[in-house]
Amino acid sequence: MLNLKVQKRDVLGKQVKTLRQKGEIPVSMYGPGNDPINLLANGDELLKIVREAGTNKVITVDFDGKKYSVLVREVQYHPVSANLVHVSLYRLDMDKPVNVEVPFKIEGVSMAVKNNVGFLVNPLDLLPIRALPSQIPEYLVIDISKMDNIGDSVLVKDLVLEKGIELQPKVKLNLAIVTIVPPQKEIVEEVKAVAATTTETAEGADAPAKPVEGAEVASAVAKVDAKPAKKDKDEKQNKR
Repeated sequence: MLNLKVQKRDVLGKQVKTLRQKGEIPVSMYGPGNDPINLLANGDELLKIVREAGTNKVITVDFDGKKYSVLVREVQYHPVSANLVHVSLYRLDMDKPVNVEVPFKIEGVSMAVKNNVGFLVNPLDLLPIRALPSQIPEYLVIDISKMDNIGDSVLVKDLVLEKGIELQPKVKLNLAIVTIVPPQKEIVEEVKAVAATTTETAEGADAPAKPVEGAEVASAVAKVDAKPAKKDKDEKQNKR
């Protein structure tokens, strides 16, 4: 269980900069049917909890003698220093489901990877689910021990979720969580093969029309003829 001690914050706006200089970070706690509360927490303690909790671990906030169950909803960092700037906490009703994103934990050994047949890629990092706060899993296990060939994948629809946990409506079932892809060298060879095919097709296509023979010569002659013309003009002026 993660516990965070906070205190009421009266300083707002640009003045919170002075609080950060003292090692304290502004926090906001909000939730359905509750007014937002401006809070303050120790920067080092808050950063440690935020990193451990992620977005799917319930945190117990100790404020004004009461306990509140919350999830981290937003974390803001300074764009230059990367220091923690602000944290938003979502107040939970432990009897109502909540939308969260849960990470994956990959387990097992893929023979395709072990034998250098292919590489394992993980295009999907988090899975949006809906569950009661007490049923939110820390992570979802993905077993890759049966992924032996290039093209083998584990899709969202392959997951077996525990009772009480469901996917959010926006999730596409055919999304790949992990998949085996060819080694980089093979990918390069495939690209070269496609490029070669494209080149051959281009060579067999209708070639652009060539310039009419003599066109370049005519152009050159025109330029040469232009120079004497100027010379003749100068000679006539001199005769005058």
